Amino acid sequence: PQALRSAAFAVLVAAFPLSLLLGVPAGPSMVASGFLCVMFYRRRTFSAQLKTSLGAFLGAVCGAMGFGVLLISMAVGSLAFHTEGKIRQEMLDAVQSSLANAPDPQVKAQLLDFFQTPTGMTVALMGLAVGFLICGTLGGALGAYFLRPKKRL
Repeated sequence: PQALRSAAFAVLVAAFPLSLLLGVPAGPSMVASGFLCVMFYRRRTFSAQLKTSLGAFLGAVCGAMGFGVLLISMAVGSLAFHTEGKIRQEMLDAVQSSLANAPDPQVKAQLLDFFQTPTGMTVALMGLAVGFLICGTLGGALGAYFLRPKKRL
């Protein structure tokens, strides 16, 4: 329960303000969320020493929660405000910009055609989920590593 509370608070404190207000991409904001999740968890449990593996787990929980919130907000936006076309176009623009430097134009065209299908959109969302998990895990591991007590000589 403490991990879920810490992760939820970290997503609300770091991921949304960084992404929505400052325009920071999702990756760095999830790294910051994972780092903050470890910090909040340490304060809630009064634990001075956290293993890096536990920090990575907390960051992964934070990444999963951040992706879940993103999916819910996309679903609410498309249902309430009928923005599914805009969301789809933004995702296609992101894929197209990432494929801008593709060396083979035929492969580029095939990939763009693939990502315009429902299966391609699902693959893109799964890639985004993996990215959220990796960035959150990295932030949590870094948080546990850098926030550990220093050894005195």
